[in-house]
Amino acid sequence: MWIVPSLPRFLKKYPEVHLEIVCSDYVPYTIDNGLDASIQVGELHSSRLAMRQLASVDYVVVAAPSYLKRCGVPKIPNDLLQHHCLTYRRPRNGLIREWRFLVNGQEQHLAIDGLLTFNSGEALVSAA
Repeated sequence: MWIVPSLPRFLKKYPEVHLEIVCSDYVPYTIDNGLDASIQVGELHSSRLAMRQLASVDYVVVAAPSYLKRCGVPKIPNDLLQHHCLTYRRPRNGLIREWRFLVNGQEQHLAIDGLLTFNSGEALVSAA
């Protein structure tokens, strides 16, 4: 909810604007749902909409210190295949998000078989 702290300043600058904030991991087709604008993470999948990049998103791999003490610290990305990971299933297409790493200048992709899989980023973070 990184946008919420900016809302008071935005509303002060544009008092005539009324906002409805819809929080979902499913990207609505803005026009079809009567919305004027949306902020989404990922690629644009409709030629009827225009897109402007606002920011880049970096994903990180994290673990609780207690988990690392119990299960060991992975040394290389492939070590994660033996760990109890949480994964994210994209609501739009049902695919599980692949994990990508940069190793010695080369991009490495891992298909993690998660212990728990979520289609909600908020639920995934809560479970961590």
